[in-house]
Amino acid sequence: MKQKLFLLLVIFLTTGISSIVAQENQDYKVLFEKAMYTMETKADLKEAITLFESLIKTYPNEKEYVAKALFYVGMCYEKLGNLKARQYYEKVINNYGDQSEMVQLAQIRLNRILKTEKPASEELSVINLYEKGSWMENSSLSPDGTKIAGIDYSIGQNISVYDRLTDKAQMITKYKWTSEPFGITYYPVWSPDGKEIVYMFTDTPGIWELQVSTLQGKTRTLIKNEHNVEKMIPKQWSQDGNSILIYKQDSIGFYTIGLVAAKSGSFKALHKTQWKDRFIKGDASLSPDGKFVVFADGQKENLDLFIIETEGGTTTVLSDHPTNESEPLWSPDGKHIVFIRETKGGSLLYGIEMAEGKPVGQPFLIKEGMQDVDLINWTEHGINYDLVLDLRDIYSLPLNPETGIPAGVPKPINYTPTGSNICPVWSHDSKYLAFISYDDKPEVVILPTNGMEARHYTISISEFWAPGVQDLRWLPDNSGVGFTNGNSLGVFTANRLNLTTGKWQDWTL
Repeated sequence: MKQKLFLLLVIFLTTGISSIVAQENQDYKVLFEKAMYTMETKADLKEAITLFESLIKTYPNEKEYVAKALFYVGMCYEKLGNLKARQYYEKVINNYGDQSEMVQLAQIRLNRILKTEKPASEELSVINLYEKGSWMENSSLSPDGTKIAGIDYSIGQNISVYDRLTDKAQMITKYKWTSEPFGITYYPVWSPDGKEIVYMFTDTPGIWELQVSTLQGKTRTLIKNEHNVEKMIPKQWSQDGNSILIYKQDSIGFYTIGLVAAKSGSFKALHKTQWKDRFIKGDASLSPDGKFVVFADGQKENLDLFIIETEGGTTTVLSDHPTNESEPLWSPDGKHIVFIRETKGGSLLYGIEMAEGKPVGQPFLIKEGMQDVDLINWTEHGINYDLVLDLRDIYSLPLNPETGIPAGVPKPINYTPTGSNICPVWSHDSKYLAFISYDDKPEVVILPTNGMEARHYTISISEFWAPGVQDLRWLPDNSGVGFTNGNSLGVFTANRLNLTTGKWQDWTL
């Protein structure tokens, strides 16, 4: 009897162990499928990376699935615009040679990153700089494509560098808003070796200079504004490292394109533009051999493209399309120039083939939908551009009237179009919500809280600038609303609307 009981117990334990092993064998497959679902269906790349990494750490002996997990982590990072992807593809290639299919796929993806083979189609990496801890603008891609320099506004207006390999940003300068050291930086531009950044700087109103800083924060002044000189805006460092293409503004307001010696700071003027006062985005670009500069010039609504030799000579027209053409960039091999052409249907990216500083053939279309885009620079790893999306909407949030604590979640108000609505304010009797909408044309919207149709009043001022609207307020008797607005020239007006007559009154402040 005892023998039979022992055999039964052994059989039970063996069956239990087999079940545990089977469960473990199933777990890594389930985890892999969950990670794939998160990546492909939910499109949550960061969560997918976490799941794949968990599989790699927990089941290191499952070579087939670890190799797959490493490969897909690389793909996730690549889609996020993070060059850490390279490290994961290399792990597959170097450590999992027996997984031939994954090694082949990883090699193809790695080649695309290293640019050793031409991509089959356009590859676009999108990097949301808002996610890097603070707002970075005026971004510029380093020559090796691994870093982005921009302006950080967290403690002051500083040069910051985001490293795509480590996914971290660090401030190069440490100027403060309200304490020492005080200073403001603008327009960072990389040196050809990626070791220095040149930028415009000021710490005193009206006193501008070009500063150069290493990535370790060691700073030197290259040139300070002289008599009758205002802003100095760097655009591009020459490939030989000897000179920097800049715009230099005179005391009247006009900008001159020229070259600054990278060591001595001496300035060589090339062309005086028609731009005055506020800087018009048109930009300029130096050819890789340093012999030519392509630039945009003309009136604000009629910019054309021109080429000038850096050693002197007459200016020649590259393109004089009836609409605006601006933001030209010379390709690293000197064989093409790209630029933005504005049309009634939007902004388009065009290219034109070049030889010895002269166009070969006609401009050709590269990409549509380039509205609100600023072309920054072009390295061997691609064209870097900034796209700023200005989305402003109004939400309602239920509150506990006694504590003021939220009693629900924010919900958008029932109004279209969305994306361009600001300054919400209740009427004193709570019967109406007033706000400003500027999708097609700027207007004050009066939205009844009882569900009836909204009323619209066009704002009739010469220049409406949404960030310049300081407030929107109801008159004490709910008979009208008013607000103040500033334009690009710093002129502010007070504007009052009579809701009975629909008429405006304006006062310059």
